[in-house]
Amino acid sequence: EAINAAAIDETPEGDTYDRLATQARIGYILNGYSSLRGLVSIDLIGAGGRHYHVGDTLEAVRLDEERRRRLFEAAQRSGRTVHWSGIGPNINVHSAYRKVITAARVLYRVERETLRREPVALLLVSYDPDELARQFDDVALGNGAWFVAVDGNGRLLYHPDARLRGERLATPLLETLRDPQGSRSVNIAGHDYLLAHARAVTLGWTIAGFVPLDTLAAPVAPIRWASFGLVAGCLLFALLIAIRLHAKVISPLRAVIRQLQRFERDPAGAEHLGITNDDEIGELTRWYNRSLDAVHALRDSEERAQHAALHDVLTGLANRTLLIDHIAHAQAAVRRQPERPCALLFIDLDH
Repeated sequence: EAINAAAIDETPEGDTYDRLATQARIGYILNGYSSLRGLVSIDLIGAGGRHYHVGDTLEAVRLDEERRRRLFEAAQRSGRTVHWSGIGPNINVHSAYRKVITAARVLYRVERETLRREPVALLLVSYDPDELARQFDDVALGNGAWFVAVDGNGRLLYHPDARLRGERLATPLLETLRDPQGSRSVNIAGHDYLLAHARAVTLGWTIAGFVPLDTLAAPVAPIRWASFGLVAGCLLFALLIAIRLHAKVISPLRAVIRQLQRFERDPAGAEHLGITNDDEIGELTRWYNRSLDAVHALRDSEERAQHAALHDVLTGLANRTLLIDHIAHAQAAVRRQPERPCALLFIDLDH
């Protein structure tokens, strides 16, 4: 509720205390996710320019506006709840992480009269590419084989040579990886390789493995079976990565997003999420449950305060303030419809 309110209400003439209180509340919610391994920053940028930031630097005033605009447009075009834009420059100019892997989500407001969705904010989550590289570095294919991970824009998410990460893959290789999956022989720097690749549809990322053909120099039959095994192994490896990423990251994040959407439609119907993993996603789920408890507690407190303001503490009956409010509504109704009867019955009881 706090995130949606901050994204929608961007009028500069609002009360200063309310703006500071909202900023503190948003910062508290976003800061709860800062312990996720590999997380660089979380940014909530409203269409009117209001910016909430949690991350590696406290100075987030200066943004790469061109990069922000491209991310916003790409997230809208993708049609997905979460758009993985791949690796690119950090939107925060002063961040120590020059290149990050960015996930973007556009927050919308629905106009009541036209039922049209209007984008009101952009939520950006930036990850450290080196954390992804540390996980991939532990994968050993052996026999001089190696692999790369390429994002949907043709940039290298992972390469054994750290200097090439974030660079664009050579055009001939990109043409080879155009199909969702496949295998073929390629020549790189004078060496012949067997290239096998597969694409994770959800992310738009491609895993490509390179196996030197020299390692397959053997009788025809062993070569055939070895080639089949290597290709199948690469495809299976890519599939396992996609399945694990989907089960450990994407599915839990979708569960949180569905509950946030349900809370937006019906706050009373939002439910706590079960914690199945003791990892960063489990910590994210715990913070969601705590945030939900805090919102419910705040709602209950506001309802009690409103009731106390309009009712007598001792008897629980409506007080003078509520009576005057009802009289004002009745007078307004009579002014709109003079023919409508209206009377005030006053009874004075001695005590």
